[in-house]
Amino acid sequence: MVLTFAKCIEMFGSKHLIKKALAEGRLFRIAKGFYSESEHVSEVSLISAKYPGAVFTMNTAFYHYGLTDSVPEKYYLVAERGAKISDKSVALKFENSDILFLGAVQENLNGATVTMYSRERLLLELIRNKSGMPFDYYKEIILSYRKIIDNLDMQLVQDYLPQMPKSAVSWCCRNTAANIWAAPLSPRLKSGCARQASRRPAFRAA
Repeated sequence: MVLTFAKCIEMFGSKHLIKKALAEGRLFRIAKGFYSESEHVSEVSLISAKYPGAVFTMNTAFYHYGLTDSVPEKYYLVAERGAKISDKSVALKFENSDILFLGAVQENLNGATVTMYSRERLLLELIRNKSGMPFDYYKEIILSYRKIIDNLDMQLVQDYLPQMPKSAVSWCCRNTAANIWAAPLSPRLKSGCARQASRRPAFRAA
């Protein structure tokens, strides 16, 4: 478990006692301002602790859910606009706060409990970010989604659509059926598309 300096103060009572615990090997400093009672901590545990307001998304989530065999070189996070995240191991994008945690769930990633988008929200992220992805990578994930389509909660997809940025919803409505089902949109998805007319674009790359 990764501990912040504030948490260590709460646990040990003072800076002096923190230094004593470090000297005695009861506590380990794993990064500036972060500690652990274990000497070895996974990188994902540290990243999750450093950026608690961020959500794991895109390539990291695709690989976690088994939608691709491509191991991501970085951890893909999305955070509220203005968040200060400077880490060479992180690929960051920004999202408006009103939909940042839409479809976010708790997942076990490499032994750490992290906040990650569900497969349903991730489907929308896949399609709205299609233009910036290598075609073969996008195709691999789309084919994986086709295999698990019966295990997805499409009611959630319908519920998410009206809350997404207008441009993203329009794109998803045009492409979801063709890419996943190769069939016309269902009445439920059509109604979800129709209810988003007043929303504005919000998702941009960092």
